[in-house]
Amino acid sequence: MKNIKNVDIDFYKIPYSKISNDSSQSFLYQRNINLIGFNIYLVLSFLYSILFIMFMVAFVQLCSAILNNVYLSLLASTAIYSLFYFIFKPFLYGKHYNLCPFTMNNGARIVAGTHNVTMLTALLVLGFSTIILLLVGVKYFKKKGI
Repeated sequence: MKNIKNVDIDFYKIPYSKISNDSSQSFLYQRNINLIGFNIYLVLSFLYSILFIMFMVAFVQLCSAILNNVYLSLLASTAIYSLFYFIFKPFLYGKHYNLCPFTMNNGARIVAGTHNVTMLTALLVLGFSTIILLLVGVKYFKKKGI
């Protein structure tokens, strides 16, 4: 595996290796890669985008319930989102594992695996974060009588 190079084919880089000294090359077999159809890719990307939208709706709903001013809640939710996004942005591309729901805003990159998170982990993180925010919001609504 000394002579591994990347070949540009359409939008992907496929690693290949030289078998011998001649110019014949073979693609490397990678056991940890699953190829999915384009329609499944679009459906999964849409699903993760919907999950992120649900998380953001629950987050903004909780911020607007706690802060009873429209402009103040808009400013606070934008500032909190921006703060968490920039704090956890290095986890998107480094060797760390991304577990922050604020950085899972691109469903297509989650499905492609380029956001340092698997699809199952993104589903669990976005789902549980949304449920927790909704439960806290419902509890706050009941406490305030809204």
